Amino acid sequence: MVDHLRAGQAGGRAAEPGSRPAVGISRRGGDLRRDGPAGSVPGRTLARATRSRGRSPVAVPDAGSPRHPFPRGKGKFIPARQIVEAAELPDPDYPFVLNTGRLLYHWHGGTITRRVQGLLELAPRLEVALHPVDARRLGVENGEAVRVTSRRGELHGYARLTEAVRPGAIFVPFVKLADSAANFLTNAAFDPASKIPEYKVCAVRIEPVPPPSSRPSPSRGRGSHHEPLSPAEGERAG
Repeated sequence: MVDHLRAGQAGGRAAEPGSRPAVGISRRGGDLRRDGPAGSVPGRTLARATRSRGRSPVAVPDAGSPRHPFPRGKGKFIPARQIVEAAELPDPDYPFVLNTGRLLYHWHGGTITRRVQGLLELAPRLEVALHPVDARRLGVENGEAVRVTSRRGELHGYARLTEAVRPGAIFVPFVKLADSAANFLTNAAFDPASKIPEYKVCAVRIEPVPPPSSRPSPSRGRGSHHEPLSPAEGERAG
């Protein structure tokens, strides 16, 4: 393995052989070759290694030798089979399966990306992906406000009709937008072996939210935290 350090790094605290991590991996039993002639890694020149910065060389067989050690080819793919069912499955009260994931424009919960105005303009609100068949049955239109409820909480978002999700399932990104996030709904049950929580699946129901004009007005007392006091009332209260 050839190591190359730029002159600007020489003598600095951060300057150390790039082979050090590779040697450590090898000592712990990693499968990384350090022997063999330079020709065993075709096309791996010092210039390319310098540009790539981080790609490890991979030994390949000589020309004419079998590319794969198995007669059947690269490997055998076995379909995954779920042995243990999810802790919470759909039922008449919560007939949909919730699946969660990322958005292109927001990373994870959006702690940083929600501070970028350009990203908020591209993805400003929480959208709930719903299959058109389910939407017709529920009377939900594309872009309509919806409420998603589980046994643990609820969130508000806007329907996005798409065949990318299966009937009977909905998708909600776990970024928090407009005070709604998927983890308001998710289940904290975890796998007994891996201890990984089941944040990817739980049972929910979805329903359209009536427009503001048709909603009943909530009764709120004067001076509650929902309705601020006027300046004059504030002086009297103080």
